[in-house]
Amino acid sequence: MPPNGARVAQQWCAHCHHIDGSGPVIRLPQGPPSFRVAAGHLNPDELRSVLSHPHGAMPDLALSRAEIDDLIAYIESLH
Repeated sequence: MPPNGARVAQQWCAHCHHIDGSGPVIRLPQGPPSFRVAAGHLNPDELRSVLSHPHGAMPDLALSRAEIDDLIAYIESLH
């Protein structure tokens, strides 16, 4: 559900990504994509892959399947 995904995003993602128009706390050199950009460029399966198997500077979040589903629903709601 998008509201649950928004809470997950605020807790785990907002430090590096623009999740809802607000800026990240820190900036990484390669500039992680905003959630709006991700929504426009990645389909739900691609988002699931990124969230299930983080890479690069992204930390291993160890999100539950339900949290990943909610986060994807939230990201998709931004498109």
